[in-house]
Amino acid sequence: MQKLSFTPINSEVYLFINKSLRAYTLIYVDNNVIAAPNKKITKQVRNVLSKVCPLKDLSEATKFLGFQIIRDHVNNQVFINQTKYAKAILTRFRYKDINPVKTPIASHKELPTT
Repeated sequence: MQKLSFTPINSEVYLFINKSLRAYTLIYVDNNVIAAPNKKITKQVRNVLSKVCPLKDLSEATKFLGFQIIRDHVNNQVFINQTKYAKAILTRFRYKDINPVKTPIASHKELPTT
């Protein structure tokens, strides 16, 4: 990946960044997702990566490794959740009909940008 100008992020073994393009790629076994400022850079990254490993373009990601990815193009936001996984676990252990409990933790807390 370093030959392709991608450097690993210290805290995440499978996450790489190309600082000049402001593009990220997450690679896990045979799964890959690219995050970039625009489609042109995404395509450029895909072309570079396809020279070293075969890629299958599935267009815009809506799920990855069990996570749901929801994009709000109007507000330039990305939401990632595991709602389907959580519901499957609740169903598996017969807890799907329980009621939620209020907690002191703030919901919808915005995370700081870096």
